[in-house]
Amino acid sequence: MRRVQCSFTTSTIIFPFRLKGDPSGCGDPDYEFSCVNGKTILEIFPGKYYVHNISYDDQNLRLVDVNFANGSCSLPPGSVKTADGKVMDFRFQGAVIYYASRFRFIKCSKNISSLPTAANYTRVPCLAATNGSYFYAVYVPEYYYLPQPSCSLVAVAPVDYHPDMKFTSYEAVMKLLQAGFDIGWSVKCRDCSLAGKGCAVSSWVKPLTYECYTG
Repeated sequence: MRRVQCSFTTSTIIFPFRLKGDPSGCGDPDYEFSCVNGKTILEIFPGKYYVHNISYDDQNLRLVDVNFANGSCSLPPGSVKTADGKVMDFRFQGAVIYYASRFRFIKCSKNISSLPTAANYTRVPCLAATNGSYFYAVYVPEYYYLPQPSCSLVAVAPVDYHPDMKFTSYEAVMKLLQAGFDIGWSVKCRDCSLAGKGCAVSSWVKPLTYECYTG
């Protein structure tokens, strides 16, 4: 098994992963990383994410959005596929064995900061109001999310789940975004998805194993 490493800050890269430019037969092309300035990068959702850690036992990747890691003020990459922000990728259907959450980025036609129903909306001042628009980040569970009449969902960023955390400023929002999030992978689930089948964990003994199912 060929082992490579992009830099001393990331895990060793072995199957199913590969680096762009590796010889054919090394790793799986669906799980290809880039190595840029000594940093491992995965393109997904679409967007570019630093790979901070690879757990082969848990079959998880720790990812950080490149723009957030660099301190840039920007919306998350990619488009929202569903109202709850779940963005699916057939390559990454594996389990993450603890709760995750997300920031919803909201665009509003007016300033709603003073509204009692918008108490969980954190203003994003670095995204300057243009054409009368204001941007907010919202971190609440799905069942607590209260859409505002003058607002629309424009982007979603996955993050770790911290039910008691308060975000009184965008600096606090950025701190959690810069910490990144985990995403699971499973070659078996990838193959199940390509065959039009579902996938579930068949054994929680590490490394996790999966099986396909129909219906």
